[in-house]
Amino acid sequence: MDMLMQGLLDFQQREKANYQEQYGHLAAGQKPEALFITCSDSRVVPQTFTSSPPGRLFMLRNVGNLVPSCTAAGELPADTSVAAAVAFALEVLHVPHIIVCGHSACGAMQAVQQGSATCSASLACWLQHSEPARALQAAGGLDNQDLSAPDQLAQYNVLAQLAHLKTYPAVQAALAAGAVQLQGWWYDLATARVLIYARTKNNFESVAF
Repeated sequence: MDMLMQGLLDFQQREKANYQEQYGHLAAGQKPEALFITCSDSRVVPQTFTSSPPGRLFMLRNVGNLVPSCTAAGELPADTSVAAAVAFALEVLHVPHIIVCGHSACGAMQAVQQGSATCSASLACWLQHSEPARALQAAGGLDNQDLSAPDQLAQYNVLAQLAHLKTYPAVQAALAAGAVQLQGWWYDLATARVLIYARTKNNFESVAF
């Protein structure tokens, strides 16, 4: 906590003036470019690896970057926090992109790989939303055999959560209207490299410009 308090003090004394005008404009409203769904892991800092200033990313973070799916009838999952963020992003902020970003060395994926017996009841319940990723991993398809099993699962988990997003009525409506694009990203902590899922190649690939 001492380090956090010192950081707060440093910001107030040294950095705040550099941001004050920008924050002043943002206080009037936000227009982010994307809803960014990623893991709560403290090592994953999307604003850093996307060079994003305040206001560019509408963030949704949870353990394992999971998106509980709706039922076949479009009924919301019991935990509506993700659904609320998705609805707000699409219906109020009108974001043109939704990105699901997994990462390497993910503790959630390691727990899924090891089985729920190693988790507390609450964590095991939450991680059930990643079960479809295990089925995708078993079926194979991605060219990621050079990765560890948990890292492979993390990539399949991104695909599983994108599929879950498509069960949301708000997402279905936005996709039908051409108002939003869905993307899957995977961040390698060791190299700070981002791989993006290419549907045409069914693989995660380095960013090319």
